[in-house]
Amino acid sequence: MPDGLRIVYVSNSPPEHPIIGGRQRTNLLLRALRRIGTLELHLLSAPEALMTAEELAATHAVHGPTVFCRVTPKGARWPFAPVRRLYPRLIDRLAHNTLSRSIDFRLDPLASRPLIEALRGGAAAGRGIGLVVGRYLSPAMRGGAGEARRFGVPSILDIDDVETTTYQSRLEGRGLPAWERAVLRRHVRQLERAVPDARRAFDHAWVCSPSDVALVDHPSVSVLPNLPYAPPESPIAPQPMPEPGSAAARTAMVIASWNYTPNHRGLDRFLERVWPGVVREVPGAALAVAGSKMSPEQRERWGRVPGVTITGFLPSLDHGYRGCLFAVSPIYNGGGTKIKVIEALAHGRTCVCTAHSHRGYEATLPAGEAIPVAPDDAAMTRACVELFRQPARAAALGQAGRALIERHYSFGAFAAEVERSVERVLRQRPGVAG
Repeated sequence: MPDGLRIVYVSNSPPEHPIIGGRQRTNLLLRALRRIGTLELHLLSAPEALMTAEELAATHAVHGPTVFCRVTPKGARWPFAPVRRLYPRLIDRLAHNTLSRSIDFRLDPLASRPLIEALRGGAAAGRGIGLVVGRYLSPAMRGGAGEARRFGVPSILDIDDVETTTYQSRLEGRGLPAWERAVLRRHVRQLERAVPDARRAFDHAWVCSPSDVALVDHPSVSVLPNLPYAPPESPIAPQPMPEPGSAAARTAMVIASWNYTPNHRGLDRFLERVWPGVVREVPGAALAVAGSKMSPEQRERWGRVPGVTITGFLPSLDHGYRGCLFAVSPIYNGGGTKIKVIEALAHGRTCVCTAHSHRGYEATLPAGEAIPVAPDDAAMTRACVELFRQPARAAALGQAGRALIERHYSFGAFAAEVERSVERVLRQRPGVAG
């Protein structure tokens, strides 16, 4: 690894306040890259849209200088531009649903200007940026990371969520109106055409799970798994199981960011189709609903369900997991692997999962060894009832899960894969384009 390697990270995902999966992975990735070289962050949004002044100061101090890149709104394009100023949010949403999705993977002159100028200046001087890392394909391409090869600079793409799987999983859901299905099918077709070429602008790509490797058409792909997040100074410790007969021994917990559609729709379905059967079979059973960005309407609606307690944001995840017997991940669609599953296991709690929540963990967390995987609502009801009735089994599954997390999901292994990938692309540095 060369000394003084200068790395530019391009994304719309900042590292600070890592309470949601995207920011957690960003934080871990930047921690790993800091072991290799010096960092500069190019974030595609206004600072006030991404982080507070305190978070910005922390980012500068910990990760390196941060450049905020203005993005051209979708509604600023023809034919929407003349009316966008009247209803900007509505017009941007309309443009998203009607314009070609290939726009998402094109160079944005505004957003890419800082990186292109830095690449051009470094190439002219014979020095400068040694590596560009883009997180998520769309912001990476719009922010100029896909242009690095033109200047002889290697680049790596962190795909994280495979773009088409989010839309395809939504199409598999029930109850979608015909117009929404038509829009989703159109998006999938456009993504299938645009995404492969955009990915090949990068020298290497990371995906989150072995099951994603086959979905990515790229000559150089490796698995960089999501991890249960913890600050370096306070690693996750398994929590003691609740005392028999305590309130915690009768409590399951679900935790998520509730502004994300698959999360709140999944909980709606769980409360409608699963939880009533659990309460009938286990009188006194409780469900703690924890997490961030819960709307007042959600809080009020879910709080009316018998047995449900609204916990909301947890300053300490240890406290939340200490107060439950097991966790639940009732997610039925969406992209990526579900960090909440391995987060629960890291705290010593098993997690009752839908088949979708188990996706990506099949090889490392086989169904039934540490987590019950439910193929349908009836099976999820049975799994929850059995754990409430057999707390010793819940404890054994949690203990087995913690051991599997320690084996497969350590930061050391994560950082080692980052270093291997960087060494590989540096050895294969492309020549400067003429």
